Amino acid sequence: MERDAKGRFIKGNDEGVKIGSHGGLTAAEMQLRGVAAKKEHRTVAEVLRAQLAEKAAEGQSMTRLEYLTLKAINTHAKGEMTMRDLREMQKVLGEDETKETATIQLIIGTEAAAAADKWSK
Repeated sequence: MERDAKGRFIKGNDEGVKIGSHGGLTAAEMQLRGVAAKKEHRTVAEVLRAQLAEKAAEGQSMTRLEYLTLKAINTHAKGEMTMRDLREMQKVLGEDETKETATIQLIIGTEAAAAADKWSK
């Protein structure tokens, strides 16, 4: 690859190498390898999300997720099933985790602390 006086690639660089190569592979080849590895190492949650996003049946407007959620609610109302099944699906999808919230600390002066102690008793 030829460069100009400032060290930049000259026009016509079609190899996709901008920061050098790794093991003789271009950046485009490395990106393709990363995509292939990601497909091989899919998680259960990714596969479940993909399946739940598909239509429940041919010609229906509801997805599998909507259908299963509606079915779970209806069967729960009849008393045939608990909400545990929905909670298990949430765990697999990672939706059961709560977000941490920031806490605020209030620093009270000595006089205010003494008054707070007095009134808290």
